[in-house]
Amino acid sequence: MFKITTFSAILAIAGTLSFSHAALADEDIPPSDEAVKKIEETLAKIGCKGGDYDAEKSGIYEIDDAECDIGPYDIKLDEDFNILVMSRD
Repeated sequence: MFKITTFSAILAIAGTLSFSHAALADEDIPPSDEAVKKIEETLAKIGCKGGDYDAEKSGIYEIDDAECDIGPYDIKLDEDFNILVMSRD
């Protein structure tokens, strides 16, 4: 028969918790209409438009494939619509 040791039980629990944590990670959700308006205002200020918008539960907004005057970019905004990251796509 199988003998469960304390160590193997701890490993099983740790593995389960790590999968649970991944499931609870920030999921992308569509931003509200008001947020979309503010995102578009922020993008316009820096010469960008378009892209795919997502909101994370943590309050971060992601803009994928924004078309900017200086080329395509992926952009992250904080909950106040300030730029956190802008990376060339």
